[in-house]
Amino acid sequence: SGLGDDENPVEVFVQPEERLMTLREFATTLQTPTADTDAHAHASRRSAVPYVSRQCGSLLEEFPSLVDDCADEIPFASEALGKPPDAVNLWIGDERSQTTFHRDHYENVYCVVRGKKVFHLLPPCDGRVLGFRRAPAARFEQRENGEDGENRFVLALERPRREVAWSSATPGSLRALARTNPRDA
Repeated sequence: SGLGDDENPVEVFVQPEERLMTLREFATTLQTPTADTDAHAHASRRSAVPYVSRQCGSLLEEFPSLVDDCADEIPFASEALGKPPDAVNLWIGDERSQTTFHRDHYENVYCVVRGKKVFHLLPPCDGRVLGFRRAPAARFEQRENGEDGENRFVLALERPRREVAWSSATPGSLRALARTNPRDA
């Protein structure tokens, strides 16, 4: 995260570019090979990572045609939590779609239909090693047809300015911390 060639770069919490499309269009986009597979390329030069992600009942609101194919609740989860789910959400992505460490105040039950999803779960007492801090919120915006005809993404700070509690920790940085200072792991 950063602000490109800014003389005083600042780490920011970046949200993805958003766009509306049909599920069919999304599936086509997800199955289309990307031209740039360099995961370490600067974000402005990487290909878009298609990912369906919306909370607060996205299955009912965004995908009503799928509702009949899904159970209203998962009995063991409703029994364990003492109530049916507050929301049922749908996320779809591939191996490139990742989220940063974050606090999740909801109980979650996941169903992976195909592929795999890796979770790095920490007990609440380990939250301190994540180094949460306030970071300016930004969003990727697509700029079409750059000099080379490629679509590019730029970071745009939110206006009015908003800050988010965010951690730039990664599983790798936490493993490195454990090797250098086991008391902090």
